[in-house]
Amino acid sequence: YCFPNLQPNCFRAGAKVTEFIAPRNITAIGNYIFYQNANVLTNLVIDCPDLTSLGCGIVYNRSALRSLTLKCPKVKTIESEAFRNDSGLSEWNLDLRSVTQYGSYAFYNVKFLNVTADDFNLANVSNVGQYAFCGGSGLRGGVLRMDRLQHVGQYGFRNAVFDVLDMGCGSG
Repeated sequence: YCFPNLQPNCFRAGAKVTEFIAPRNITAIGNYIFYQNANVLTNLVIDCPDLTSLGCGIVYNRSALRSLTLKCPKVKTIESEAFRNDSGLSEWNLDLRSVTQYGSYAFYNVKFLNVTADDFNLANVSNVGQYAFCGGSGLRGGVLRMDRLQHVGQYGFRNAVFDVLDMGCGSG
């Protein structure tokens, strides 16, 4: 038996986890699970087909994080500050096609390395919170499609550079 939820703050302050692989059967990840712990988390794998909730500040301020895998086809919202201030992500594997909302500061100051807009599928997104992809996000080039976009918060994509920004207005 494996527990279905990771409760808020479960590895907070003092936990020293280098690699974390979430149980496949979890349905929710609480807020700040790796907040204020030692900066040793380098690899985070969340491959959870039934996960519906990604909490706030999951790996807030994790400067050592280099590899992030998110395969969560049922998640609708990436909460505020979920991956804020994670610098130097060099390995990136996302399946977030179901996400419709990115909270404020969701990827704020994340320094993606070797990531283009093509790596993001934002076609179903209706809401991008303030500063969601702001602050040296490193998003460069590619085509960013946002066919269902209804709201972009202040500085939502500040410093991002795209070859094409297709907001779907008037198409199809």
